[in-house]
Amino acid sequence: MPKFPGGKRDLRKFVLKNLNIDSCRQCVGQIINCSFTVNAAGGIEKPVIVKSNCPCINAEVLRVIQLMPAWLPGKQNGQVVGMPYNLSLLIEGK
Repeated sequence: MPKFPGGKRDLRKFVLKNLNIDSCRQCVGQIINCSFTVNAAGGIEKPVIVKSNCPCINAEVLRVIQLMPAWLPGKQNGQVVGMPYNLSLLIEGK
């Protein structure tokens, strides 16, 4: 599976640092499910919101996903390949 540089803890830190929730404080505590593809070069492609109970923050979540640094791409049968990745984000207050 693809991996964020530094692992899941650093992924969470990255999201918390870059996510601007000022426009929608009511989203705090909500879980946003999103999906994207990590291509063979580690880049992010086709980010989409899969499920959200707080649509006012969806565009901001997609913006942060697109800001992510290159990931370590996934491998299949020893070959580096693009793979889908599902991410659940708990929107936390700062």
